[in-house]
Parts: sequence; C-alpha cells; structure tokens
Amino acid sequence: MQIFDLYSTKEEALDFLDRLSSYSDALFSVKDKDKAWDKYFTKEEQRALLEVGKGMWEDGSQVKKLLTKLQEMVQKLPKVYLTVALKPTVLIADHIKQKLSQVLKGVFFLEFTIDENIIAGAILSYQGVQKDYSVRRNLELGT
Repeated sequence: MQIFDLYSTKEEALDFLDRLSSYSDALFSVKDKDKAWDKYFTKEEQRALLEVGKGMWEDGSQVKKLLTKLQEMVQKLPKVYLTVALKPTVLIADHIKQKLSQVLKGVFFLEFTIDENIIAGAILSYQGVQKDYSVRRNLELGT
C-alpha cells in the first residue's frame, strides 16, 4: 500500500504532511516518542508509514528527508478534477476515488470544484479530457 492511497484529495494528503512535519519537530523535544506517534497518526497511517521507512521513525533528520520526498510526490501525482453541485462528504469522496481507481489505475488525487448550476451529477476532467455527466447538460440536450 502506498501512503497516498489513504487519501482521496490533495488537501487530505497535505494535512497528513503537516502532521508528519509536526511529528518530525516533536522528535527533537519529546521523551516518549510512542505518544507522539499515536498523537499525530491514525493506526492505518502508522501501518503505511512503517512500510515506507522501517526503523527510521525515531530519527528526526530521517523523518525530515522522508517528508521532503513525500511533499515532492504529492506535487507530482496526477489530479482528477470533479465539478459537483455540493461539497461531497469524505465518505462519498472515498467512494468516488475507489470507483475511479478501477478505471484509472494508479495513485491520483481528486480536486473538487463546487458549481450549483450543474444541479446534480459531475463534470470530470483528467489529463486534458473532460466529460460532462451533469443534469444541467442533460437538460440542455433535452435528454
């Protein structure tokens, strides 16, 4: 499992990276590193992080190096842009990502734009290709 498989949106991944940065800073000042580990990461994140860097999580300088590498990865990952009428819940965003993962294969982030004018459905853009699955489009086409 890649660490970024845990996140549907770039914002979620950036939040994780912020927590990783805070954890890295805390390693220089805390005595109980296990408490810091539990404070900053969920159990699922901990499992994924242990896969990424075995034995390095108590060394702040190693964590900083990994943080830099992960930040670069976030910027390079492809994005699927979705325009929707309402902001989706985390559960719905995760479901959308799971469905798209079956087609797109690989790690990507969802980026949502809210446009109430589409009424319902979505407009999907990926690598320069746009597909309009909105109710507004169907009404305009008379279907």
